[in-house]
Amino acid sequence: MSKAAVTLIWPGIAPILKQEINKSILPPNLKRLLKTARFTADETRFQRLLVNQFSDEDITALDLPLASLFGENLLFADPCHLLADRDRLILFSEDLDISKDEKLALMAEIQPLLTEFKANFIENDNSEHWLLQLEEKPNLTLTALEDVSTMGLEEALPQGADRQDWLRLWNEIQMQLFNADVNQQRIAQGKLAINSVWFWGMGQLSLDHDRWSEVVGTNPLLSLLAQSSNADLKAEIDYSNLLENRNYLCLLDEVDLESDWISQLNIQDEIIVKPLLKQCKQAKISQLTLHIPDYGYFELKSLDCWRFWRY
Repeated sequence: MSKAAVTLIWPGIAPILKQEINKSILPPNLKRLLKTARFTADETRFQRLLVNQFSDEDITALDLPLASLFGENLLFADPCHLLADRDRLILFSEDLDISKDEKLALMAEIQPLLTEFKANFIENDNSEHWLLQLEEKPNLTLTALEDVSTMGLEEALPQGADRQDWLRLWNEIQMQLFNADVNQQRIAQGKLAINSVWFWGMGQLSLDHDRWSEVVGTNPLLSLLAQSSNADLKAEIDYSNLLENRNYLCLLDEVDLESDWISQLNIQDEIIVKPLLKQCKQAKISQLTLHIPDYGYFELKSLDCWRFWRY
C-alpha cells in the first residue's frame, strides 16, 4: 500500500520570505523544511494556484473560468473601485464592505444597461461574486480579477470580437454608478464608492476528480472546488495521524501581516509542520509539498529529511 502524500498551500507568507532578514526568525520546523526541501520558484497567485490543484491541466490563460462552478453561461461582474492616478487607473476590489442592501441597489442601477447584452444579475447568497446569467457567451478574452493589479488595467481590458461593445458597457456602468444614491451614502460614511465592475470568470473549468482523497480547509473557493470534484472536504484533520494511500490537500489560514505574524507562524509550525516533518522522516509520508503563492514551492521526500548538512 502506498504512503500518504500531502500538499500544503500557505497564503500570506511570501512577503515574509522575500525579506532575507526574516529568515533567521522563522519557527524551527518551517526553517528546517525550507532548508532541506527542493525549491522551485513560481510566482503564481493564490486563486490560480488553488484552481490548478483541481484542474485537469494548469490554466495559463489570462482568465480563470470559475463562474462555471455556479452554473452554465455565467460571468462574474464583480464590484470594484476605480481610482484615477495621474495617467492611469488603479482598481481596488478587496475589503470594500458592501452590505446586501447596497449590493441589490447597485445591481438595480446596472441592470437596465444589461438588456441589450441579454444578461441578468442572479441572486446567489453562497457566492461572494456578482453573477451575470448570459443568454449566449460573448466573444471575449478576459483577465482574472486577482491578476489585474500585476498587469496594469489597460493591458487587462477585454479583447476579442465583442471587445468594443463590452468596453462601451463597462464605461456606461461607470457613468451610471457615478451619481448613484448608494454611492453618495457610502462616500458620506467614509467608504469607497463602488464605481465599476470587473468582468471575468468565463469559460468551462475541467476538473480532475481523482487527484485528492481529502481536502482540508474552510476557504469558500476551496469548498466549491472540492464539492465540484467530489473530493472529501474537512475543516481540519489530525496531521500526526494520516492514512496510507491518501492524497491530502491542505489550505492553511492566510497569515495576517498586519498583526503578530511571528506568533501565527509559530502556531502553524507546531500543529502542522512539526507532525508532518516527523511523519516524512519516518517514511509515513511519501512526499510533502509546500506551495507559497507569489513565491514558489518546496518538495520534500523522506530521504531529504536525512540531509543533515542542509540544516
